[in-house]
Amino acid sequence: MKNDKIFRKTVQIIKNENVELTHNSSLILMGSCFSNEIGKRLNSSGFLTSQPFGTIFNPMTLGDNLIRIYEKTLFTKNDLTLNNGVFFSWNHSGKKYNNNDFSVLLNKINNEIEILHSSLDDCPFLLLTFGTSIVYEHKRKIVGNCHKHPSNYFQKRILSVENIVSYWKEVIKKYPYQHFIFTVSPVRHYKDGIIENNRSKAVLILAIDQLMKLFPNQTSYFPSYEIVMDELRDYRFYNSDMIHPNNESVEYIWSKFQDAYMNKKTINIVHQCEKIRQSINHKPLMSSKIEYKSFLNKVKEKITDISYKTPLYNWEDELKNLDIKLLD
Repeated sequence: MKNDKIFRKTVQIIKNENVELTHNSSLILMGSCFSNEIGKRLNSSGFLTSQPFGTIFNPMTLGDNLIRIYEKTLFTKNDLTLNNGVFFSWNHSGKKYNNNDFSVLLNKINNEIEILHSSLDDCPFLLLTFGTSIVYEHKRKIVGNCHKHPSNYFQKRILSVENIVSYWKEVIKKYPYQHFIFTVSPVRHYKDGIIENNRSKAVLILAIDQLMKLFPNQTSYFPSYEIVMDELRDYRFYNSDMIHPNNESVEYIWSKFQDAYMNKKTINIVHQCEKIRQSINHKPLMSSKIEYKSFLNKVKEKITDISYKTPLYNWEDELKNLDIKLLD
């Protein structure tokens, strides 16, 4: 007897006619962990990507950072905070952006802004991941990272849909030639509480929906949150912390992202890049040195070929890595 039962629901991905990512396009990715994960895969697949400011969860700091890039507003020492002898920026993640010399930190973050500002004309796509609508304010400024300051240093509140939409209307207007791909992070912020996390995500989803209605040709929505919540709801798709999606989950979302924003030709190039990566990381078990070196030279030939298909990506590091292996 035929069994026609379906045991899971899937999120239908509708290809967006306004967006087609190719290897001739560069992207800026900003926001929470999802932007980082997709950014890694895009970069590994031969795309030119920028991921400035580090992991930032709230939409207001994200918007502030985008305005800074557009207007080329540089940071000063007054924009930094000092904690345990180390300087940080309220607009940046603390992992990559810290230094005990404030001038070194300022040079790094301002150089990043100048480079991004000068390359905006060649960067048609912005992928933005909103993580939470719960924000922390210090001296009436919403901070992107608390940098391990005590909780009484900040005022905590939740943004309204109106707060986000009102602010982001002005952000999008500054970028008339870019397309905004919005998504909501599937990572739960359990430290704020389960109920609070759900309310927070709901605010983000509703705000993005309103922005898409206001800017239908300039925005799109990728349902990473819905894919994890409804398709990958089992805890086997999470890391041991039961909060962050595991590698299998991220790979599934990545395949859905390709379906949404890439044509068949681009996806084919992505698969070629993946095979090259596998070959670079290949460790022979029994082959002779001569056979292995022949294998490595063939990989170099494949990189030369793929470099014409990924014109914005620089394969120099991969070629150097292979040359080092050939000298062993």
